[in-house]
Amino acid sequence: VVTGLVEMRLLFETETTRCAALNRTDEQLDSLRLLVEREKAADGDIAEATGLDFQVHHLIALASGNPVYAMLMKSFEPAYTNLSSRFFAVPGMAKGVFKGHEALFRLIEQRDAEGAAIIMRSLLEQGTKVLFRLQQAPDAGREANGTE
Repeated sequence: VVTGLVEMRLLFETETTRCAALNRTDEQLDSLRLLVEREKAADGDIAEATGLDFQVHHLIALASGNPVYAMLMKSFEPAYTNLSSRFFAVPGMAKGVFKGHEALFRLIEQRDAEGAAIIMRSLLEQGTKVLFRLQQAPDAGREANGTE
């Protein structure tokens, strides 16, 4: 399941991000700005980080202009948040992801579709490495983050 979800996310979310940069509305951009601000105020709570992260990714799918993308993203929420909560349990992970979300916001704001897609791919690839290490050994995520 992890491999399948990761592969789906790499293909799907890279494209939804590209489309969001081109098709987002000002209202969607404002909503993304508010989520990024909420992430800055998040205080290490794993459930909060997981929820905010999903909201950002779902909003990007909505902003793509294709309602089916948002529906598909929503259908993956249980599996997505299950894996994300493991990821965000690794110290320092939320901070790095949330900085990536700030960069995504700026690129989507500027309608830089390729730049936004590159940042999304990078975020997903980093997360993939940590999740695969966590599957091997529960403390391996700390090594991926440099906290050990």
